[in-house]
Amino acid sequence: MSNSNQLLEILEIVEMLGEKNASVAEIQTKFDISFPTIRRHIAEARHFGADIESIRQGAGWVFKLKNWPACQKIVTRWIELERNRSFL
Repeated sequence: MSNSNQLLEILEIVEMLGEKNASVAEIQTKFDISFPTIRRHIAEARHFGADIESIRQGAGWVFKLKNWPACQKIVTRWIELERNRSFL
């Protein structure tokens, strides 16, 4: 996967968490990625400023974005730019 696609995937996970808390299984289903990749994407999103809390629920994990109002405008615009990126 290219860096641009990884960035878009990270941004889309943040957007998903802005709408609702999501389990690892939900993220895996939507993006078809492994748990280690999810962990890396969550870490990168935190590096960008997303305040994501990891919550242990039973045998799994749920992620909660605590600062969506602060992230929403930037994330939404960044996703739009990444989706429309073209090198041609």
